[in-house]
Amino acid sequence: VLVNNSIENMEREAITSLYEQRHIRVYLALNPFRCTCDLREFYYWLKNSSQCLDAGRLICSEPEDRRGTPVVKLRVEDMDCTTENLETVSYVFLGIVLALIGVVFLMVLYLNRRGIKRWLNNIREACRDQMEVYHYRYEQDTDPRLANVAV
Repeated sequence: VLVNNSIENMEREAITSLYEQRHIRVYLALNPFRCTCDLREFYYWLKNSSQCLDAGRLICSEPEDRRGTPVVKLRVEDMDCTTENLETVSYVFLGIVLALIGVVFLMVLYLNRRGIKRWLNNIREACRDQMEVYHYRYEQDTDPRLANVAV
């Protein structure tokens, strides 16, 4: 008798044990079953076994849309985990796509490294030329001989 024990789900090992010991009879009413895809094995056991003598009194407590529904009245579609697995698959797919984009970007950089090096040298030369002009102008403006000359 496992009545009113706050059992939300039955583990696969427990269900396998019940399958192996057909002479055992259980009472599971008044437990707050969480009717998600994790309950699928237990659901199939209830449908295919006569070991649970109060199977009609097992009620879902979660999720909200299934609250109060008898477990045996659920449909197979209610036990489907594809919607939960789709989210995981989409994150894996996103990671793979981002990794491929990163690899392609690195390949483009590697294959164009000489052009990038030339471009950076041109920018450095342009900056150096600008700094030399600025430095030269700074030296002229700070010439002490010209400090007393009125402009």
